[in-house]
Amino acid sequence: MSGKVSRRGRSELIIVLVTLALTLGGFWFVRFESLVDKPAAMAVALAETSPLVRSALGEPLQFSRFPNGRMVGNDTGGTADIEIEVTGPLGKGILAEWAQVSDGKWQVCSLVFRRKGATQHLVLVDEELTHCERE
Repeated sequence: MSGKVSRRGRSELIIVLVTLALTLGGFWFVRFESLVDKPAAMAVALAETSPLVRSALGEPLQFSRFPNGRMVGNDTGGTADIEIEVTGPLGKGILAEWAQVSDGKWQVCSLVFRRKGATQHLVLVDEELTHCERE
């Protein structure tokens, strides 16, 4: 034996590593989704009741199922910075939310709507009027 790894051995190793990476990625994705589910639902509810968003995009509004962003901490204490795509008959946009959780209770600290292609944004929740603190 020359100590070389056979082609079959390399293929099996690659399959194992890819499977492991996909599994870890799946666990991370599910964890992220479960952590940001509540703040995302709060942002969607605020946008759905906002006359500004409804007039900008029309009705009905549709929100992406999977928000993008990051979560620092866990569901008892931390912050979430997420973006949710929203579409309507008149166009598309993004909800950008900053939320904090303390003792399992979420608070929306800032919520901004940016319509695709527009230069201005609509502030739905002004962070200066909330009691949130940047970390």
